Amino acid sequence: MGKTKEALYQSIGEVIAECIEDTWNKARVTFDVLEEDVYRMECSYETIPDKSEKSFAGGIRLYDLFLELRQAMEEDGSATWRKAVFELSSSGVFDLDFEYSLNGITKTI
Repeated sequence: MGKTKEALYQSIGEVIAECIEDTWNKARVTFDVLEEDVYRMECSYETIPDKSEKSFAGGIRLYDLFLELRQAMEEDGSATWRKAVFELSSSGVFDLDFEYSLNGITKTI
């Protein structure tokens, strides 16, 4: 059995924090499912104190965690998401939004 969703959230947050070598305030990872087996991941963070936005390489570990999260949610009966946006503050608080496409209608939760 794989990790729980909560454990995956924790792992995603930890990997994001490990990937950023700068002093930062907020980080965002957007993971898009473009089509079957085609994915895109964009990673950025806000620096301190100038609040400029910079990109960071999330790497294969972060990529695999999002795929594992998607699979875990499918297995527990949740709808299959097409986009996930994970926002993490440097204090450890996170927000996670999903976008679903059901019968051609897109819904963000």
